[in-house]
Amino acid sequence: MQFQFAAIALKTESGSKWKDFVDKAKKYFVVHVKGFDPEKMCAATLLFEGTTEEVTRQEKFIYKLASLFGGIKAGPDNGIRGYFLTFVIAYLRDFVLNF
Repeated sequence: MQFQFAAIALKTESGSKWKDFVDKAKKYFVVHVKGFDPEKMCAATLLFEGTTEEVTRQEKFIYKLASLFGGIKAGPDNGIRGYFLTFVIAYLRDFVLNF
């Protein structure tokens, strides 16, 4: 539910028909080609820290591990939204519980 919320609520309007087309193509690829079920899929937001060499090593390791289990990387834009979502969810929860 949180992932679906992020996809809908935190995505800004592109203002570009080309970007809208690319986004729809990405969704088609993930759901119909890779076979992910939007109701069952999960996402993880990762932040790599360290020297350039350390970050490169960490990324290679994590992405290789993820691919062994059918995972894919969603790119930095989705990572930024996911990172932001961790804060928004807490504030929304507190707001709703205190309303």
